[in-house]
Amino acid sequence: MPLHGPRRPLPLEWVAAPRLFQCAALAHPKAPALRDAADPAWLTYHQLDRAANKLARCLLRRLHGVPCANPDGDRVVAVCFPPSARLVTALLAIHKTGAAYLPLDVTFPAARTAHILADARPALLLVHGCPQAAEVALDQGTPVLHLDDLADEVKACSGETLGEKEVGTRLSGDSIAVILYTSGSTGVPKGVRVPHRALLNRLAWQWHTFPYQQGEVCCFKTALTFVDSLSEIFGPLLTGHSLVVVPKAMIQAVDDLVTVLDEAKVGRLVLVPSLLRSILLHCSSSPTAPKLKTLRLWVCSGEVLPADMLHAFFKTFTNGQTICNFYGSTEVMGDVTYLQFHDPREATARLVKNKVPIGSPIDNCRIYLLGADGQVVKEGRKGEVCAAGLNIASGYVGGAQSDKFIPNKHDNDPEYNVLYRTGDFGRVVDGALVFEGRADTQIKVRGHRVDLIEVDMAVKKVKGVDKVTIICYSPGEINQVLLAFYTSDESDLQPEDLKDQLETLLQPYMVPQVLRLQDFPLLVNGKVDRQELLRVYERQAEGDAEDIQIDLAGVQAGSQEEEAARTLLLTVGRVLGPAVSKGTSLSLDTNFFNIGGNSLNSVSTIMALKDQGYVVGIGEFMRATSLGEVLASMRKVADDEGDEEETEVEESGAPVCSKGTKLDQYTVTRLATHHKDQVFDLIANSFSKKGDLEVYLGCEPWEYKVLLESGWTRLVEDELSYVVTRADKPEVVVGCSLNFDVWKEPELEASPKLNIVLEFLEEMERPCREKLPKGPVLHNFMEGTLINTGPAENVELMEFMERENIRMAKSLGFEAVFTTNTSPLTQQMCDDVLSFTVLHNQQVNKYVAPDGTKPFAAASDSQYAITIVKLL
Repeated sequence: MPLHGPRRPLPLEWVAAPRLFQCAALAHPKAPALRDAADPAWLTYHQLDRAANKLARCLLRRLHGVPCANPDGDRVVAVCFPPSARLVTALLAIHKTGAAYLPLDVTFPAARTAHILADARPALLLVHGCPQAAEVALDQGTPVLHLDDLADEVKACSGETLGEKEVGTRLSGDSIAVILYTSGSTGVPKGVRVPHRALLNRLAWQWHTFPYQQGEVCCFKTALTFVDSLSEIFGPLLTGHSLVVVPKAMIQAVDDLVTVLDEAKVGRLVLVPSLLRSILLHCSSSPTAPKLKTLRLWVCSGEVLPADMLHAFFKTFTNGQTICNFYGSTEVMGDVTYLQFHDPREATARLVKNKVPIGSPIDNCRIYLLGADGQVVKEGRKGEVCAAGLNIASGYVGGAQSDKFIPNKHDNDPEYNVLYRTGDFGRVVDGALVFEGRADTQIKVRGHRVDLIEVDMAVKKVKGVDKVTIICYSPGEINQVLLAFYTSDESDLQPEDLKDQLETLLQPYMVPQVLRLQDFPLLVNGKVDRQELLRVYERQAEGDAEDIQIDLAGVQAGSQEEEAARTLLLTVGRVLGPAVSKGTSLSLDTNFFNIGGNSLNSVSTIMALKDQGYVVGIGEFMRATSLGEVLASMRKVADDEGDEEETEVEESGAPVCSKGTKLDQYTVTRLATHHKDQVFDLIANSFSKKGDLEVYLGCEPWEYKVLLESGWTRLVEDELSYVVTRADKPEVVVGCSLNFDVWKEPELEASPKLNIVLEFLEEMERPCREKLPKGPVLHNFMEGTLINTGPAENVELMEFMERENIRMAKSLGFEAVFTTNTSPLTQQMCDDVLSFTVLHNQQVNKYVAPDGTKPFAAASDSQYAITIVKLL
C-alpha cells in the first residue's frame, strides 16, 4: 500500500507567495524582517515591502509588452546576485510582478549560464556585481538590468502595493514561482518548474509541524540555486519572522559559520550531513566553540544521514535539540518525507539495520514503491520511490524527460494524478520508508549488480575513516573502475591498508580502488563535486603509470608456456590500464574480473591476444576463474591461419565460434508461431531493462509486444528469423534473432516512445542503404537474450547469433548482413571479431528528433550508435 501523508487542504486565500508576504507585511509592519549577517541594522517588514514594490514597478516597465520566449509560456526573470538582503528584496519584487525567478550562481561557468539562459529564455536578467553572467546574457540576446543602474528610477517609484491590473497577470497555485536547474547524474542541466502550490504546501506543512517560536531568528545560507533556499527564505518571511542572510565566505569556514549562528541566535538550520559532520567536529573538539543553545531544530537533507552521525549529534548537543532527516529533491519541492529524533533513545530505536529511515510523507503527499512492472510492491520489498501530491513540480522546462512525470494509475484522486519517478529505491519497514540507493548508484561488475551505497557503508566501517565518496569511473565502458575517495585524521590509514581491510568486508568484485584526499571538493550547494573527483583520479592514474608488474611463478623458464603466460599477463595489464591498482602484481592466480575486468574489456583482451598470435574462445575467457585457466585455453596459431575468413562453418552447418570453439550446446530453430509467447517475453524484458536507447525513454515491456505483434506474421513467413535453445533444455528459448530482407521490410506499429527509437535508427540507416548491394541483404532488426542469462553465456550467445546471421545469409544467397548496433559489446564483437565495416556512427546524445528535442540527451558522450555491414 502507498504511504499517505496527512490531508490538510490549503486555505483558499493562499493563492501564491506574494499574497502571503503582503499579509505578513500588513500584520507586522514594524517587526524586524531582514538583515545581512555583517550588518546589525534590520529592515522592518514595512521597509522591505516598500523596497520590493519599488523594484517591482521598475521590472514591470521592462516586462510589459515583451513577447514571451519561454518554451512553457512562463514569465521568467533571471537573477544573479551574491547572497545579500538586496538579493532577497529582488526575489520578492520578481514575485510581485507575477514572474518566476530563475537563479544563476555567481560562480557558474559561462557555458552553464549560457545553457540555462538558452533553455529557459527569461524575459531579462537582473544582476548585481556579476559581469560574466551579464556578458553571457548579452551574447544570448537576453536583456540585462544592473541593479545599481536602477537606483534613481527605483527611488522615484511608488512603494505602495501593486494592484492586479498593474501587474497585468493573475497568479494562481499553478503559476510558476521559481525555476531551478539541476544537473542530476548526467551533468546536463534541466530546469525544474516549481509552482506556487508546491512551495506553499511545503511551507504550510513546515509551519504546522515545526512552528516558529516567538521571536525566532532564521537564516538564509543555502545557495539560491538549491531548493532548500526556498524554505529558508520564504518560511520566515511569509509569516512575519526574522531572516539573517549569511554570506558564502562565512559558510566556507565552519568556525565562522558557527560563530554567526550563535551570535544571531538562529533557531533552526538546514544543512547537508557533510556540513553537519564538520560542525560536530568543531563543536566537540574546541572547548571555546559556541554550543549553539538557541539552535533547536537541525534539518539534514540532500545526502544520506549516517547512523554514527546521528549518535554523534546527541553526544555533542545535550540541551533538547531536535534533528530531522528530510528526503526529497527539487522535483518535489525539496522534501517529501521526514523523520525527527528528539533524543538518543529515539536515534537508536528507529534505526533499521543501522540505517536512518527517511520516514513518512509530509502533508498532502503520497509515496508509492513500484516494481519493474509498474505495480506497487509489498511491504518490505524494494521498489522505486515515486511521489504524488501537492509538492510535485510542474515538470521540466520545455517538457524535458517527460517520462519522469507520469500518470498515477494507482489513485483516482485528482490531487495525486501525477507521479514523479525519483530514480531512488526504498522499502517500507514498520511503516517507515528506508532509502536503498539510487538506480544510478547501481552498476554491473562481472554480471553482479553492485550498489555503491553498500560499498560506501563498508568503507565507513573501517576505523579511522572520516568522509567517504564512492564513484564509478566510466560505468559500463571498457575502462570502468570503482573508486573510493576518503579522508582520515590517522596518518597510518594509507590506501593500501584500507583496501586490505575492505577485502575482509566485501566480495572481491566489490573492492574499489582507494584514493586518499586532504579534503573533498564541494559544489556551491555544499555537495561533493564528483566531476572534480573523477579528474583527480585521472590525474593520479596518469601520474602513477608504471611498468606492469607480472609474476611468472610456477612457469618453466624459457618454455613456450612462459612466452604465452608473459604475453597474457602483459596484455591484461595494458588493456585494463588504470583499473589495475598501483603496485598490483599480475600472476596466473589473478582473477581477471576481480581487478577491473568486464565483458567489454574481456573482448578487447581477446582481440589484443589475437593480434599477437594467440586465440582463446570468448566463453572460455569469461568462465575462467583465473588467468591460469585462460592460459590453458590459449593456443598459438600460424601466421596463415590468422588470415583465414573469420566465420567458419563445419560440415554440419553449425557455426564455429572464437576460432575453433564449436558451441554445440546451442540449437538454432527457425522462428515458428508456437515461439510467440517466449519471444515476446524475451524481447520485451531484455530491451525494456537492458536497451541502450530505451533506458532514456522509460519504455515499458508492453510497448515491445505491440511492435512485435505488428510484424509477427511477416517474421514467421519470411523464414529469416530464428530462436536459440540449449541442448539440455530444448523447450526454453534463450536467444532470438529477428530479421528481414532490407528491401522488403514491412511497416511496423510502435508506441510514441518506441517510435522515437525507430525514427533514430531509420535516420542512421537511410543514407547507408545507398551503399548496400542491390541484391538481397539480411537486416538484423532485433536480437536479444534471456534476461537472467549470466554474463559469460550472454557473450557466447551474442557471438553465436552474430555468426549464425552470417552463416544463414550465406546459405540463402544474401549478399550482405546489415544492422545498427547501440550496445558497446556488440559493436566490439562485430568490429573486432567478425570484421564488419562501419558505414555510419552517431553520438547518441547529439541526435535531434524531428520535433527538435534531444531524446537521448542524458547519454554519455562515449555512447554511439554504429551502422555496419558485412559483405558476403
